[in-house]
Amino acid sequence: MGQAEVAVPLGLAAYRDRRATRTARAIPLVAVLVAAGFASRAQAQWTREEELPAADVYALSMRGDTLLAGVDQAVWVSVNAGQSWTRSADLPAPPVSVDAVRHERGRLWAGTFGQGVFASVNLGQSWQPLSQGLAGGLFNSHFYMTDFDARGDSLYAGTDGAGVFALPLPTLSAWAPLGTNLVANQAGGVVDLARAGNRLLACAGANGFVFHHDRGDADWTLSPLNNTGVSPGLTASNAAWTGASWLVAAQPGSYRSATGDVPWTALGPALGSRLDGRLATAAGRTFGAWNSLAATTYAFTHDDGAHWQVLETFNVYTYELGLSGTRLWAARSDGLWWRDAATVDVLVAIAGPRLERAGAHPATGVARFRLVLPAEGPVALAVFDVRGRAVARLVEGIRPAGPHEVEWCVGAATPGVYFARLVAAGEVRTLRVVVAGP
Repeated sequence: MGQAEVAVPLGLAAYRDRRATRTARAIPLVAVLVAAGFASRAQAQWTREEELPAADVYALSMRGDTLLAGVDQAVWVSVNAGQSWTRSADLPAPPVSVDAVRHERGRLWAGTFGQGVFASVNLGQSWQPLSQGLAGGLFNSHFYMTDFDARGDSLYAGTDGAGVFALPLPTLSAWAPLGTNLVANQAGGVVDLARAGNRLLACAGANGFVFHHDRGDADWTLSPLNNTGVSPGLTASNAAWTGASWLVAAQPGSYRSATGDVPWTALGPALGSRLDGRLATAAGRTFGAWNSLAATTYAFTHDDGAHWQVLETFNVYTYELGLSGTRLWAARSDGLWWRDAATVDVLVAIAGPRLERAGAHPATGVARFRLVLPAEGPVALAVFDVRGRAVARLVEGIRPAGPHEVEWCVGAATPGVYFARLVAAGEVRTLRVVVAGP
C-alpha cells in the first residue's frame, strides 16, 4: 500500500471548521422535519437532564455508576448513574471546551480543545494540568484532545493532529507518542479511540482510515474501510466493539469487521450523505446517531449492523452517545438527553438465521463462524466433510437471539473442502469452508 497516495488529512483546520458548523446546526430549521407531529412524537421519547444547561455537551464517559459530561470550561459528574449531577470547578485555563472525559484509577481526566489535559483526584473539585510530553503536529495540535481510552497500566489520548499519546498510570511521568505512522500517514487527526481486549482502534483522517494497535506493537497497522487504500472524503468517525465484531460509523452508514482489520463490510442505515456518526453498544444492542448539516438521525440494530431501524430525527447535533443500564444517553448541542433503551421497538425483521464466515478464508488453524439468530431457541452447528461425515459439533443447545461467534479448531483436519451446517428457527443454513492446513 503506497503511503505516498495518502491525500487528505483530517487535521486541525478541518476540525475547527467542523466545530464551527456545529453551532449553526443548533439553529432550528423547521424545513428539515417531515412534519411537526413526527418531531414532537419522537422528542417525547427523550428526557433532557434539567440539571445541565440546554447548551453544547461535547463529551460523555460512562463507567459503572460514574457518568461524566464535558461542557465549556467544566465537567458535570454523576456518581449514581445519572440520578443527580454536580458541576466541577472551572478548568484553570482560558475558555475552552472539554471534548474528552474519563474516570480512570481514581482520577477524573479532562481533555480540552486547545489546552491539553487536566486531571482531578477529587471528582473535579480542583484540577491540575497534566500535559507534559504532549508535542508535535501543526499549530499546537497536540493540545487539541479528542478522546481517551485505557489498556493495562496506560491511559491513551487521541489528538486532532498529533496522533495518539500514552501515559503510564502508575507513575504519571509524562505522555509519550504511541507509534509514529498516524502522523506520518497524514492521519494525525484522531477523532475516536476504542478498545476490546488488547486491541486499540483509532478512527483517523478523512480517507476512510482506521488503525489498530495491539499491546506490544511498535506501531499502528492501517486498516482502510474500503479494504484497499485511500478514500478521500470517507471519514471514519466512531468505533465500537459489539461483543461479536467491530462497527465503525462513517458516512453514509456503518462498516463491520470481525477483527478490526480488513476486510470491512459496508452496512446501513441508508440515510444518504452524512457528515459523521456516533455509536453506543451494550448487551447485543447498538445505537447510532448520524449527523447532517441540519439534523441528527438516530438508528438501532440488534444484529451487528446487518439491519438498522431508523428511530427519529432531531434538529440538533449529537456529539456522543453512551449506554448506562437501561438508558441511552445523547450529548447534544441542546444539552444532555436520555431515553429508555429497553423500550425501543425492535422493528427490524431478520429473515431467518444466518451463517457467515468471520475470519480468514481459506482457514488455517482456526475457522471462525458468525451466527445471527432471529429468536432464542435450540441451535445446532456442526462441520461435515464432503462424504457427509460429522467432523466437529460446535454448538448444541439453546442460544439467545442476536449475533454469536463460534470457532472451529481445525487441528488434524485434512486440508480440503468442508461444510458448516446450522439448524436454527426451523431452518437450515449451509456454508462451504476450505481448510488450508493446521
